[in-house]
Amino acid sequence: MSAFFMKRKLTDRKIQALKPKEKQYKEADGGGLYLLIKPSNTKTWRYDFSLFGHRYTLTIGQYPDIPLKKARDLHEQARAFVAEGLDPRVEFKRIKGERFKPFSAYALDILKDSPNREVTKRKKRELMEIHLFPVLDRVPVETITTIHLYNHFKNLYDIGKRETLRKCIGATKEVFNRLIALQIISTNPAQGLTDLFPTNAKAMPRKSMPSTTDPATLKVLLKGFEQYHGSYPVKMALQFMPYVFMRPKNIRELKWQNIDFETKMMTYQDGEMKTDRPHKVPLSKQALNILNAMRELNGDKTYIFTTSTAGKDKPLAVSTLSCAINKTKNPETGEPVGKGLMSPHGWRHAASTILNELKFSPDVIEAQLAHMDKDRIRAAYNNAEWIEDRTKMMQAWADHLDALKNGGDVIPINRNNANAG
Repeated sequence: MSAFFMKRKLTDRKIQALKPKEKQYKEADGGGLYLLIKPSNTKTWRYDFSLFGHRYTLTIGQYPDIPLKKARDLHEQARAFVAEGLDPRVEFKRIKGERFKPFSAYALDILKDSPNREVTKRKKRELMEIHLFPVLDRVPVETITTIHLYNHFKNLYDIGKRETLRKCIGATKEVFNRLIALQIISTNPAQGLTDLFPTNAKAMPRKSMPSTTDPATLKVLLKGFEQYHGSYPVKMALQFMPYVFMRPKNIRELKWQNIDFETKMMTYQDGEMKTDRPHKVPLSKQALNILNAMRELNGDKTYIFTTSTAGKDKPLAVSTLSCAINKTKNPETGEPVGKGLMSPHGWRHAASTILNELKFSPDVIEAQLAHMDKDRIRAAYNNAEWIEDRTKMMQAWADHLDALKNGGDVIPINRNNANAG
């Protein structure tokens, strides 16, 4: 409703006649705009509004510094923001060029003061950068409510990412507890989230990570990766992923410093792996061919598979590989074939299943997957990490995939030479 149709109640004469009382009181002008008169005789323009089912108050300024006409103009502007689903408190700060201290600033302060190991702090920061900062940094921390957090976290709950959800809720609670201590807020909006999102296994759905070992389906996927029409780094990452069957993060954030072309080895240092242990991956001829192709394009950059943004030396986004698989088309039909059949993580399951079916040593397979417990991995390392056996297995696996893709004989793998003794 514009000012032309709104019935206004105040005039300058009425405002000047308003006297202080023992307790503060309000004098309405219309449309949620009013003057708050305090016992000290200060008169402050305020606007009460509703946004997403919650009531908020915008303080416009004091009268007569903000005269009646200007207060009404600002009120109309604020109403327009609300009509567009925007918080006028935030938008006016943006207009003035003011910046509020975002959620991430408080979270990073806590992280800096934390006594935890650097690798633990790095993982927590990565979690918050993915799931918290992009959304919670948009608005002042004092305006974040439980319903905002609930709506934001519901997607994690619905797809069954219960461990990620638990960590996000814990980190959010921690930040708001600090804000309470700093007297910025009075209640913690994250406090009730554990009741809203039961995290026991029976109550929560499990995350689906599609995977397949069907030869015909794998053939279509592998040929689809080869003819992928997206960006070149993504195309190469799709083809690289089955050969090494590493976790998606380790492929997306793979750096040239991890690659030794002379020894034909990919090495992850302490802190780069989920297990917080160094890990070696023997590189097949096929994997090396992909890396050599990427070296011509990105050899001067930090990351091997970079984002498509021009000139940027950044790794692929978290969802890039999943989206690329979903967009992969059957070369014969032109129809999307990947969605629901395979996920980036699904290649690990496929490799484990097929290699076990082909009678490779379970210990060699588990060592290559970095799945072994500390005692068993220590024994593996004492046996030179079974590098020779793993090297033979990884080349045999790559040849097996190529045979699947090209429709050749997929049986003759020299298992005896690739087995641990």
